[in-house]
Amino acid sequence: DTFRKMIQKKMPAWLQKRRCMQMLKGCIEKVAEGERKMMAMKAMDEDEQKLYTEAVDLADKVKFLTEEMKKMVETGKLTSKEKEIVLAQIAEKMEIVKAELEGDSVTDKKKEKLQRQETALKNRKEKISSIKPYKLSLNGEAEIKILYKKLIPLDKLEKKAGAKGLWSSKLTTLEVAALKGKEELDEQLNILLGAARCWFEDGDEFQERLNEVRNVISTRIERKTEAKSKAVPNDGWSTIKTTKTKKTDFSKLLKKKPNTGGFNALMD
Repeated sequence: DTFRKMIQKKMPAWLQKRRCMQMLKGCIEKVAEGERKMMAMKAMDEDEQKLYTEAVDLADKVKFLTEEMKKMVETGKLTSKEKEIVLAQIAEKMEIVKAELEGDSVTDKKKEKLQRQETALKNRKEKISSIKPYKLSLNGEAEIKILYKKLIPLDKLEKKAGAKGLWSSKLTTLEVAALKGKEELDEQLNILLGAARCWFEDGDEFQERLNEVRNVISTRIERKTEAKSKAVPNDGWSTIKTTKTKKTDFSKLLKKKPNTGGFNALMD
């Protein structure tokens, strides 16, 4: 159905599914609170009324997400951050089991059960620890790389121009012409970034993925520039200086909190 398709397309990562599941559980509680109010002949607030009338099969959606997350853990499809979270969860459960085992009132039957749980958790920890984390791919990465390749040199020109911008005497006619096209390229990039960001992915996580892609292009440009510089004969009178390209910070374009995206699609 629509929900399952959107999960695969817009929430490919384990952590994104987890955040979505937590949100849906909160919605289930709000619906339950609304029902309790109805039973007590009290009026629901606007959010409760909206969820009560529009939300569909919330429990089934939570179950589906739980199963999908379990599959991802079992198959080792976790990022480095997700791996740390899962291991922390296991460590917390192991501490709880350990504390219960060391309790004075634990019965032999209960102790046997706790020992089985402890063994299962140790095996799970060992399995998760051996997982090689994967990197979440960036939707539209090829197109984004093309724009970065064009924009990184223009960032350098923009810095060279300074406060005067296109009117700066430091720019040649060709450089001014090139810089005039930067605004349009920025708009194209912003559209791609909007489509590339996953639902329930926070701004820092998305920025990190962007930086990895951008750094690849930046390094290629720097190497190409250095290669050209080395090819120019040194007459002893001039020194060729290379400068690092400006790193565009897209953090202002990104919300720090997870992007919940098409909320209505999750409710249908």
